[in-house]
Amino acid sequence: MSHDDLHTRLGRAAHAPLLWTFESNDVGELEDHASEGCSVCARALVNARETAVDLALAEQPGRAPDGGPTNVLTRTRELLRRRRMTGTRALGPDGAASGPKPQHASRASDPSSVVAHKHLALAADADRIHEIDALDARTPRAGEGTERLLAQVARFLDFSVFFVSIVRGERASYRVQRGLAPELAAFRDLRREMSFCTHCVSAEAPLVVENALVEPFFRGNKAATRFGVAAYVGVPLRTQNRIIIGTLCALHFEPKTIPHGAVELLQVFAERAVAEIERERHPDLLKAVLAYSSENGDVYTSPIFHRLVNAEFNRTGRPPFERGPGSVLVTFNAPSEKSAASVVESHETAGCLAPSSYGILLPNAAPNAARERVAKLVAAGATSVFTASAHDARSGTEWTQRAMQQ
Repeated sequence: MSHDDLHTRLGRAAHAPLLWTFESNDVGELEDHASEGCSVCARALVNARETAVDLALAEQPGRAPDGGPTNVLTRTRELLRRRRMTGTRALGPDGAASGPKPQHASRASDPSSVVAHKHLALAADADRIHEIDALDARTPRAGEGTERLLAQVARFLDFSVFFVSIVRGERASYRVQRGLAPELAAFRDLRREMSFCTHCVSAEAPLVVENALVEPFFRGNKAATRFGVAAYVGVPLRTQNRIIIGTLCALHFEPKTIPHGAVELLQVFAERAVAEIERERHPDLLKAVLAYSSENGDVYTSPIFHRLVNAEFNRTGRPPFERGPGSVLVTFNAPSEKSAASVVESHETAGCLAPSSYGILLPNAAPNAARERVAKLVAAGATSVFTASAHDARSGTEWTQRAMQQ
């Protein structure tokens, strides 16, 4: 089974029964991959085993008539008991020990850092360092829009701090940030093992941590113990050379429920972050993302903006509506992208919907806030200004149609 297949199955498996629902050979493969520095496998195993121990301690022993374990909880308890008695890495289908006996090791107080140290030895890291240096990716250029990008992301995600982060060698740094206290912003980097971003980068996939303070894999990380980071969501920044150099990410100091739409939004916004970083090497990338850009406001291209609308609908538009008011899409007409940008504020996410038709996303907007924004657009000269709430639509496409057809 490939590692990708294992990761897909991990995404479908609940932590509690993981060690039972996976075949013993698969568990061994997970362990092998984790020992090589795979954050996905290591995180799943660490979290699953602690959960399994907790369940086993809480569950009274029980036997089916044939003498076998009665349910998943007691099966997990039995599996752990056999592993402890035999001292083996994996068990065969008949319960017999298989595989070499591992060296004894105490449970790591910070397994996330142990795995992060292994990332330095991965083959992809040398290519990553070369790519970062070739792009001078850690240093923002004058006039680039990454700070506006973070301001736009912050309107959607109620998080404390936002980064365009770069992971190079033993350090994780930020190209731009939003929300850091001045005394912390002065330190532009930190040790890689203290960063959640290294796990997002090495896994080459989004990373969602809703409560690092209690999750076994992350709760010993110094970002949690020293700085109180509780929640994290990040997506990889992948260059045109297919090399991941960092993340677009957000962190918060309280636990957070992170909807899937938040990851979708970050993935679309990450395309702009990469385009900004690569603008000298591949200037056409930015043209594919932004129809017009200035310090006062940005207008995203139609394909990008439609994806942002769909992602925002997935984040806030689906019932049950437990996260406050739904987002509002404001549409208006303007003769050109430049004219449209002139009525957009720098922190707003706006884009093309159709020829001469543009939209602005107002995340979690109360009705009075939407009315005030419409009044400002009309006063600025925009025409055919209409609104639609995500709560009144069944899809992002319908949301857009409702806003444009009023």
